[in-house]
Amino acid sequence: MVVQFIPRLGRTMTTKILPFLLLFIIGCAPQQVRTSIGVGGDLNLLSDNVQGGDGGISRSMSHGSFLVGWEVFSSHPTFIDIATGISTLSHLTNDPGSPGYGPEVSIRVRYQHIEEVEFFFEITSAWMYFAERWDPQSTNDGFVISAGPGIAIKAIENSWVTIGIRVTHESNGSKIFGRPEENPGFNADMLYLGWEYRF
Repeated sequence: MVVQFIPRLGRTMTTKILPFLLLFIIGCAPQQVRTSIGVGGDLNLLSDNVQGGDGGISRSMSHGSFLVGWEVFSSHPTFIDIATGISTLSHLTNDPGSPGYGPEVSIRVRYQHIEEVEFFFEITSAWMYFAERWDPQSTNDGFVISAGPGIAIKAIENSWVTIGIRVTHESNGSKIFGRPEENPGFNADMLYLGWEYRF
C-alpha cells in the first residue's frame, strides 16, 4: 500500500535526497527571486491506520501551516518553490492530547500551462513537539512528512486558492529518542486547502 511506503521515503528524503536537491535548486536560483506567503491546512476524518502502540484506537488529525516561500527555479511553464515556516498538528478524537508545534519546510514543483491555473506536486516535512504524548508509547517529539498533487487557481490579483490530496505519515520519534523497540505512528490520506499571496 502506498501509505506504508511513506516512513521509508521520509528517512531517504531527509538523509540522502533533500540536501543535494536543495543545493541544486539554490544554485539554479534566478537573480530576481519571487516570494510568497501562504496559509493552509490538511484534514483527515476517515483513516485509522495506526502503526504500533495502541493500534485499536481510531484517530483523526488536522494539520495547519503558515509558510513563506521563494521561487528558486523558473523556466516557463515549470517553476520550483521552497518554503519554510511554522506548522501545527492536532489529533481530533479519542484522547487526542495536546497539539504539536514546530518548523516546516516544503518543496513544490508547479506546472502552469494556463495563466490562471497551476498543477503542482509538493513534499513537506515538519518537526513537532507535543506537550502531551498522543500515545502511551510515544515521545513528546516527532515529525510529519507528506506528499501529494494539487491544483492552484488564481482568485484575484496575486492571490491563489490551492486544493490537493496528501499522503501523510506522522512519527512519534521514539526510535530516535530512546525507545527503539516501540514506534507507534499514524498514516493518513488528507485533503489540503490553502491560500497564497505572491509578491
